[in-house]
Amino acid sequence: MWPLPQPHRAPQVAAVAGALDAQGRNNRQKREMMFFSADLLDEFASLWFQAPMVISSRLQDFALSGGSPSGAAEVSRMITEKLSAATESVMAVSMAMTNEGMIAATALATGTCAGLAGASDRVAVAALKPYGKRVRANARRLSE
Repeated sequence: MWPLPQPHRAPQVAAVAGALDAQGRNNRQKREMMFFSADLLDEFASLWFQAPMVISSRLQDFALSGGSPSGAAEVSRMITEKLSAATESVMAVSMAMTNEGMIAATALATGTCAGLAGASDRVAVAALKPYGKRVRANARRLSE
């Protein structure tokens, strides 16, 4: 495979692009770094650690119930919870996107960038929050 031609840069631009900040990172490295909000990390952690506990607890209950009506009720509850969480998540994302659009329109109209940082995190938190709420509730209920 032939190497792709590199775009030509003027020496001044190359010097600025290669400049390092106080921590020794260049501009490209700073753009590639990602930081997530505490709310988003909290939702991820909740789902990451508690969802497997809920799944294993439910599987144990299904195995011990042997097809009893309590097992069927748990399956019905599980399906209902997932559908309601999905519906609530779609509504929350829709509202969060509308809110972020208003923030972006206001920023554009005023010529500022206030409020634009973290928009994707706020939308992701809105999407995950309904699932996390149900997982935490199930973890509490099934651990008793």
